[in-house]
Amino acid sequence: MYSVEQVAELLGLHVRTVRGYIRAGRLRATRIGKQYRIAGADLDALTGRPAS
Repeated sequence: MYSVEQVAELLGLHVRTVRGYIRAGRLRATRIGKQYRIAGADLDALTGRPAS
């Protein structure tokens, strides 16, 4: 499970952009408290890489 900040760093995006993807439904995420967590498979689905 990745945090929004980790995903932003991995993809070279701004944190707000990643949060926008989550809100728009482009990136699946689980909300834990006030934070989002992104599964590796969901990150792979966004980037088009095969699930590892």
